[in-house]
Amino acid sequence: MFDVIVVGAGGTMGSSALHHLAKSGVKELQQASGQVSDGAETTGAELVCGAAVTGWRVDDQGTVHVHTSKGEYEGRKLILAPGAWLPKLVPELQSLLSVERQVVGWFEVLNGSADFDADRFPMFVMDDRDGCYYGFPKDARGFKFGKIHHLGEIVDPDRVARHTTSLDEATLRRAVHKYFPGASGPLNHAAVCLYTNTPDEHFLVDQHPNHPQVILCSACSGQGFKFASVMGEVLKDLAASGATRHDIAFMRLDRKRPGHAQVLDSFQESAQGLQPSSRL
Repeated sequence: MFDVIVVGAGGTMGSSALHHLAKSGVKELQQASGQVSDGAETTGAELVCGAAVTGWRVDDQGTVHVHTSKGEYEGRKLILAPGAWLPKLVPELQSLLSVERQVVGWFEVLNGSADFDADRFPMFVMDDRDGCYYGFPKDARGFKFGKIHHLGEIVDPDRVARHTTSLDEATLRRAVHKYFPGASGPLNHAAVCLYTNTPDEHFLVDQHPNHPQVILCSACSGQGFKFASVMGEVLKDLAASGATRHDIAFMRLDRKRPGHAQVLDSFQESAQGLQPSSRL
């Protein structure tokens, strides 16, 4: 049996949690398991890669069972940090977490200009009446640029269109041409990713209301990456003791937060056996 199972350890929050679990010496670094990607092997965890998580449950003894396409795993604690798949693994959260298709593009800098080089051009976020945009200095692919919430497309993460369209490009190009004409050359590359949004755009990090040994993490709304190091420590703390030295009160499930009352009611109904829970 594993001490801690991390689902989503290939993502920023899960991999950070795995790192902090390893630093804490969980069972000589051998009892943290996850569905992870490159680099996580350095933590010493046992890794299960390329496995689809199909569900999970907690038995009458409090043991967590995680069902995957490669078998079942048992653990004392479970950290659920699967990004856009969290509302599928915890159906009570489906009304709270919306998954949104996001596109970022790399545009050719014209005339070999050095104006967009890293030593002259900053990372930025800017607002105008058409939305909120962000960008990065030029890299090997060009000037990286995106629009927060892009086209506002709410999607199923298992069925999202991973190809980009002329509308995707036009949405970004309008702002690039307006504000950064020196980088309005051809679109060299584009990529589709996913935002998981909460109504108030704050994170959701808490123990499962019905199963305190299960930690829920949606560190999301397009702003999670820069907080990954501290959030990994928070997840490790919650798995270890249910508490953390960091102030996460505003991230927890709370009836005062938008949309949370309905979710907490759903958890109560699940505890009473009125609706299915804890599985896909």
